[in-house]
Amino acid sequence: VKVSTGPIKGELGIPVLNGGMVAHPVLPLIACICKDGLSTALTLLLVGNDGMGMLSLVAHISTDALDLEGTPLSVVFLEEVVRDRVFLVVFVADSREDRVVLVSCKVPKPYGRSSGAIHTCHGHIRDEWRREASLEIPALVDRTLRIEAWGTPQLGWWVLVCRTNGLTLVDLNRPAVISGKMDRTCRHTYLESTPRVMAAAFLPMGQPHHRVLLLLADNGELFSLEIESSSSVQLSPTMSTIGFARPSAALCCVTPTLLFLSGDGCDSALYNLITSPTTFSSSQIEFERLDVIHEMANLSPISDFCLSPDERKLFICAGIHPNGSIREIHRGMDVVPIYVHESDSDDFRDCCAIDVILPSDGDPSTYIIIIRCLESTRTLIWKRGDPGFINESVSHAIRTDVHTLAVGKIDSSAVAQVHSRGIRIIQFEGFDGTRVLGCNDVDVDPSEEIQLGFIWNTKIFVEHQQRGGPRRLSVLRSSGTNAFKEANSCDLEYELTTLLVTRHPGFVDHREFIITCDHNSDLCVREMKSSFPVVFRKDLRELLRERNFKSSMATHELVESLSVYIIPEGFWILLGMRDGRLVELELSLMPTSQDNSNRAVLHSCRQLGRRPVTLANATVSWGESKIIISDAPWLHVWRFGRGQLKMLSCEEIVAASGMGVSDGVNQMIFVFRANLCLIECRRWGSALIRKVQLIGTPTRVCWHRGLVVVAVNHSPSETQEDGRTAELVFIDSRSGLVVHRISLPKGERVLSLCSWGRFLVAGSALGFHTFPCKVGFVRFYTFGSEPDCLLSAQGEEQRCRLMYERDLKGAVISMQTWKNALFIACNEIIIMLELIDQKIHEISRIHSSGRTRVISLDINEKWIAEGDQIQSLGFHSFGGDRGEYALSWSDIQRRLVMDHCLVGSDSALLADKHKNIVWLEPPPSVSNSNSVFSNLTVRGTLPLAAMVSKIKSGALLHRSSDFEGYDPSRRRAIAVTLTGTVFALTSLNQYEFSLLSSLQALLLKCNSFRVGPLQSSGFVYGDVLKSFNNLSEVTRITLASLLEGNPSVVKIRCLIDDLCDMVR
Repeated sequence: VKVSTGPIKGELGIPVLNGGMVAHPVLPLIACICKDGLSTALTLLLVGNDGMGMLSLVAHISTDALDLEGTPLSVVFLEEVVRDRVFLVVFVADSREDRVVLVSCKVPKPYGRSSGAIHTCHGHIRDEWRREASLEIPALVDRTLRIEAWGTPQLGWWVLVCRTNGLTLVDLNRPAVISGKMDRTCRHTYLESTPRVMAAAFLPMGQPHHRVLLLLADNGELFSLEIESSSSVQLSPTMSTIGFARPSAALCCVTPTLLFLSGDGCDSALYNLITSPTTFSSSQIEFERLDVIHEMANLSPISDFCLSPDERKLFICAGIHPNGSIREIHRGMDVVPIYVHESDSDDFRDCCAIDVILPSDGDPSTYIIIIRCLESTRTLIWKRGDPGFINESVSHAIRTDVHTLAVGKIDSSAVAQVHSRGIRIIQFEGFDGTRVLGCNDVDVDPSEEIQLGFIWNTKIFVEHQQRGGPRRLSVLRSSGTNAFKEANSCDLEYELTTLLVTRHPGFVDHREFIITCDHNSDLCVREMKSSFPVVFRKDLRELLRERNFKSSMATHELVESLSVYIIPEGFWILLGMRDGRLVELELSLMPTSQDNSNRAVLHSCRQLGRRPVTLANATVSWGESKIIISDAPWLHVWRFGRGQLKMLSCEEIVAASGMGVSDGVNQMIFVFRANLCLIECRRWGSALIRKVQLIGTPTRVCWHRGLVVVAVNHSPSETQEDGRTAELVFIDSRSGLVVHRISLPKGERVLSLCSWGRFLVAGSALGFHTFPCKVGFVRFYTFGSEPDCLLSAQGEEQRCRLMYERDLKGAVISMQTWKNALFIACNEIIIMLELIDQKIHEISRIHSSGRTRVISLDINEKWIAEGDQIQSLGFHSFGGDRGEYALSWSDIQRRLVMDHCLVGSDSALLADKHKNIVWLEPPPSVSNSNSVFSNLTVRGTLPLAAMVSKIKSGALLHRSSDFEGYDPSRRRAIAVTLTGTVFALTSLNQYEFSLLSSLQALLLKCNSFRVGPLQSSGFVYGDVLKSFNNLSEVTRITLASLLEGNPSVVKIRCLIDDLCDMVR
């Protein structure tokens, strides 16, 4: 509720009914419909004007005392105040007819009196509340969406009741209302039955005589209903169609041109309502179109999920009909293309690198973008705020017929271009970079060729060689308008592959260094002094062997690119290899006491892909960063004194360059295939979502041989043309396309799916809602040799075949595979099947611990863990001689099980219907005996705000096979809730848990986390711990000093960031 006095504080403990709260348009009053024992009541609250916004109770009365004769659903204020009385319109629903009731309440003066003086009012006194008048309207079964009142004393008052299958517009004649009468003839009803309205909202136009109501139908069509009230007895409604949006359950008008749509089971979106230029100057509003500004994924409710075999992708069943979908989630950073510069030619296909130059040293309004290709150079100019890239006269200044080795600024108004035959200097006029004053070419000797170049401040570094002469590294300085002279040089033994010049500000004299890699795999650091003395040289193959990394560095495994971060002791160096690896090493420039030499420590060597790894500098709002391009693009961000690698949500990138940060916007230039794109990084996160829309409600999903198989159920009103209520949908995991569908017989519901070798197994039930279910089926499907036949086969039978079908005496709720066996949970029985000689044989049967219904099933090398619907969790072990399974461990407490999973050899995580996750283990002091029945021990309990629908062991990993934060010894699990939350859990050692639990207690005590979580034992909340990084440095140091062992702030931040990055 929004009131004019500002924020509201305080809690009165009044349970308010949904939709039954409204604020007065002028006075600081709030009216609400609340519970009063077994009945309902009207309550009037006052918001204090003392700057605190404290709530005070003004008046309170039961609806029975007002003789409302029904259930009040909505309430709305009239703006006018008559003799210290405020008027409220209450919509009352009854089984026979609905009513619009006008009531009034006397409020004390002044209305803005502080909260202490208002408590003297007694709301139960009859004189405070008064029923003024009522009007009966036809009862409609569908729910009421909105009730609205508006008007003026001169024009009269109107009440609109909006329901899903109709609108009722009531004209209230003010003089008659005060005298206790209502005119029954002034009633109009529109939009009956078709289309079905799902949401409604008024546009905030600010014109009492002209109101515009927006109506959203169940098919996503958006209507406008304009109501012109020229007098108290004349209404002129006009209805028109605006366009189509997404089907939603809620509609909110933020401004007259901004709409927000949301609801359960569908994505939320912000729309721009485009009107004609004369809209606000005339009485008739003309809507032109509806544009989507921003979309927000809503995953609720989530019924199931599965991981790909490499744990790089997560597929979840999200939403309900008609917004059911499969969402693919993988880790990375969200990027959005702002502009795409398409090219009809192949100008960008052979792009090697991108350089972005800012001609002006002041306001970054113009950028020169230079695309370095193999045999040519392309130049574009982009002005911030313009719609796209524009070719300007500067394109004629830079040579386009050569391969550019380096380009950069050498002073405030000049740019140097280095190519194999020489150097070109371009002088600019002004600061926008669009006007060229002149160009000067400095050619080298015909017998000499420049092979590598780098521009640093006013110096140009080149690697050059005369025909038959030695290879040299030289630094050139300008000696006039048309000449450069060699200021310093040194001989090179091998040809260089990369060259970088940087300055270290940590030294008193701000020493400058030249970092190179050559064809002999040597990493060399030279100081910029006379003849470039070497301060460090190391063979990269030796560094790799010291850390037991693969070190067979052939010619194609040389260094392709390098980049550095400045650290206090020296440099943190990133090396992009030609074989697709990224090497990170720390180089210390401080001599050690042992050998008085500089040292390099190799920290990681990750295989990012097969293509050569190229690096480009970038600046984002989260810190200094590098763009890494291989098979996929990555962003390497320097945070907390170390690097973090995040995959970007785009593919097939050829080259990239950073554009810098402007007004908090992180922009980059990418070459995507043959197009040039301006990309914006909008969020430092790790979840990237791709959506596959389905018609129906997805309930189960599994991975089968490169395909994502989804079970889609339909309600009786949504059945297919042949009356079937369930189907299996096959989605290609690479393209996200639906490649095949299989319908199940009429009346069946798919309850479980799993992949068993070459078979896809589907478990269903007939009449599942009757308990106990009497009929269930298990079907085994196969695809022939490869599932790729789905993409090319023409005949229906060639695509997918039903190989076996078996009927069971119960619902097939859960299935699990272990090696060559398939375990099926059917009511209270667990059936074990094996495939022998191409035939399926039943091996054994296991009875559940509670003998009611097995809800969940999980298996490892030691246990068969079954979750009984009422009797909680039971561990079964193999019986030995007779080949039977016996119950060894059981949870002593009855729990309403939703799902469970085994993590590690002897631990289980159980989710119940009381919104808890319970950590269970066998007690360490009791031996696991097959003949002795023992109870499981509760190691921890995690209360949640929503019910967990599925929990499984595993982790969503980066696509890099050597992600530095991944520790295989940690036990991990992923859980999803019915409200659309996906969260992960990871195990901690004793030291980590002790440290983080103490820190969590301190954070909650100092109120750094706004809403404290529920009390848990054995668990810590990552969301609470992440708030430590948002505190001031003084607060962080203070909290760290209170922890046992006095750990450093950097150590705590790194631990929190590592753990949160692993589970995000």
